[in-house]
Amino acid sequence: MTDGPSGDVTVHTDHPGPATVVVSGHLGADCARELRRVTAAPDAEHSLVLDLRPCTSIDPPGLGALVGCIRRSDEAGGRIVVLVTDASPVERMLRSHGVGRLVRIDVVPMAG
Repeated sequence: MTDGPSGDVTVHTDHPGPATVVVSGHLGADCARELRRVTAAPDAEHSLVLDLRPCTSIDPPGLGALVGCIRRSDEAGGRIVVLVTDASPVERMLRSHGVGRLVRIDVVPMAG
C-alpha cells in the first residue's frame, strides 16, 4: 500500500466485552509501535477486537505489527477478531497476505 500520514491507535475499554483497538489512517512504522505497545498489555492478549475500518493503508512495518499482535495473542491462548470494510484496500491487503488464515476477519459493508 502507499505511504500516507501516520495513523492513530485508540483503545476502548469502557464497554462490556473485549477491548477494542481502533486503527485509523495509515498503519505504518509509527502507528505500528503504538499498536505493539497497546496490545502488549495482559488484558489485550486474551480477547481483543481490532477495528481496521477507519484504516486507509498498511505498509510492511504495519503488517508485521498486526501479524505479531495476532501471533502473541494466539500464543497466550487469546482471541482476536479483525474488522475491515468491504472491498477496502486494507481488506484486499490482508487477504492477499494470508492474514485470514491466522485470524478471523469480519467484513463490514461500507456505509453509504
